[in-house]
Amino acid sequence: VLGCLRCIQQALTEQIVVFEGSSYLRVPLEIMSLASVTSMSLARNAIEILPSEIASLTSLGSLNLDKNRLAMLCDEVCELTRLRSLSCENNFLVALPDKITRLVNLL
Repeated sequence: VLGCLRCIQQALTEQIVVFEGSSYLRVPLEIMSLASVTSMSLARNAIEILPSEIASLTSLGSLNLDKNRLAMLCDEVCELTRLRSLSCENNFLVALPDKITRLVNLL
């Protein structure tokens, strides 16, 4: 809980969420209400599923999901049209969502 509170405080002041290396199994839904966040790193956890609420992060330009346990990306990731950087290395992904082509700003 303390890590999540620090994460929210940083997000409110810097528009950045860094929630790394905490062995979390799920993304805290509290951070999904921070619509002004422009960069989020959830790397080095044990996250298996991204919540559909991720679509509410409409300002998100960078998303790091490296080193988790994701087997798939939810379709809602494809609604993040401002996303310029998406990293999901070292997961268990077997395919990307069909709608991934909507992310035309990806570098």
